[in-house]
Amino acid sequence: MARKNWVRDKSYIQRPWPRNPMPRLYRDYFYFHFINRPTPRGRNGCYLCYQVERTQNCSSVLINKGVFENKFYPEEPHHAELCFLDWFKTQEVFLVKNMSRAEKYHVKWFMSWSPCFQCARKVVEYLKDHTHVQLSIFAARLYFSGKPEYQQGLLSLHGAGASLAIMSADDFFYCWNTFVDHQQLVFHPWKKTHRNSRYLSKQLENILKLCQDTVNPRGCRGPVNKTVVLARGEMARRNWVRDKSYIQRPWPRLYPKIFNFQFRNLLFASGRNSTYLCFEVEGWRWGSLIWSDKGVFRNQFYPEEPHHAELCFLRWFHDRIEYPDAEYYVTWYPSWSPCFDCAEEVAAFLDEHRNVSLSIYAARLYQCEPGDEQGLRDLQEAGAQVAMMAPEDFNYCWKKFVYNGRTDFTYWRNVRRHYYSLQKELNRILCWG
Repeated sequence: MARKNWVRDKSYIQRPWPRNPMPRLYRDYFYFHFINRPTPRGRNGCYLCYQVERTQNCSSVLINKGVFENKFYPEEPHHAELCFLDWFKTQEVFLVKNMSRAEKYHVKWFMSWSPCFQCARKVVEYLKDHTHVQLSIFAARLYFSGKPEYQQGLLSLHGAGASLAIMSADDFFYCWNTFVDHQQLVFHPWKKTHRNSRYLSKQLENILKLCQDTVNPRGCRGPVNKTVVLARGEMARRNWVRDKSYIQRPWPRLYPKIFNFQFRNLLFASGRNSTYLCFEVEGWRWGSLIWSDKGVFRNQFYPEEPHHAELCFLRWFHDRIEYPDAEYYVTWYPSWSPCFDCAEEVAAFLDEHRNVSLSIYAARLYQCEPGDEQGLRDLQEAGAQVAMMAPEDFNYCWKKFVYNGRTDFTYWRNVRRHYYSLQKELNRILCWG
């Protein structure tokens, strides 16, 4: 439909319509409008679940949350994205004059459709004029993803610093608990939720790729986009300590299919282009446990340059080291061993924080660049314990980090034989180089 300039036409803003923003969605609305089938019928409107966090000194506070929908009243239509912007820029609490220089607003959108190119253009203009606002967009579906103008709209959002991603099953669960009037009912995902999410994510990756050069990441065969897949040793690095405007939060657990696919200890793995890192942390002070946590990180693509899972953990963990006289014991179970660049970052972190002990048990060895072996040796010299995951470690991770439904772990074929082969290769790297 024909779009109107929301900046010039201010005769009607959201306040007269009491439903925008809504505190929550009805259950049937969420099930109908957020289904992640690529081309569903009858979903002509767009719903936008939002939350606004105020961040300062690497800590965030939730300020507001709610739901917007497309506006068709009284005369001129507005899409949900522009309805949010109209509302957001009129709220006194969000004005930049009420903020210090160190503060920012992190806005998250969970949308039933990705933005159209007209809305994308307006959002880009807003982000350029309001540098204190950071935007993350999680879409259930892609809107006219095959048309060049809509693809360009997504590219312009990405270029303006907005984070773009397809909603995962975890995101749907989060929205159900946060934005839906569920009346204590449990969310039941749609059929093929995981498959549709992977399919749409691949579509989005293809749209957002910035170059056609390919690399061969982590032993995988065939061309892979290095910008999207985060090829080890090829990405442009940024200091993770300086850039803390957005810190990824760990997932509580993995789904069984993801774990069985991503952590399988194959000698030659294909299609495993991301790293998943299961972790446990314990902090001890004066003989007493003062803090413990566990979860899962994976590679992130936000805000402008990618970060591998190891650096995502360091960014999250850095400000949780509260006591210099405490001892922190960290255990990693990554699906791939660290690349050279990540190994150097981790080694530098350990040199700076002598009260942190790190043990790494990797499912597979990443050997894409000659320097990757040196990175493992540098980790060992920095005091990290480096080993391959034994069959018992996979069973332990299944119990601790997977939504296992109280089922037992089923060992893969040749899991122990592959463990012996990988451990022998790791011993060669660490002992003889």
